[in-house]
Amino acid sequence: MFAVLTERVRWSVALKTAVFMPMAISLFAAGVLSGAMPSTNILQGSPQKGLTMRQGLHAGQVAQLGLTGIPASDVAGGDQAAKPATVQGGVSGVV
Repeated sequence: MFAVLTERVRWSVALKTAVFMPMAISLFAAGVLSGAMPSTNILQGSPQKGLTMRQGLHAGQVAQLGLTGIPASDVAGGDQAAKPATVQGGVSGVV
């Protein structure tokens, strides 16, 4: 019903994109993360039993965890995730 009603407004394409794109992205992200496989060698284990870091972290360090199962060397034109700032007395990270 919503889709039919949006056909009647002049800016229907923008409205449908704003409404339905988050759903498409969420489904894509859930599909990628449900089969999360390590794409870096700092993780060990399996998605079924759990993934752990090969080495522990200390306060002030940053964990960069790749979980797409796709090594960065296999991605053309992609940018690495920005490394977050360190936290004094804590650990920060990015997945």
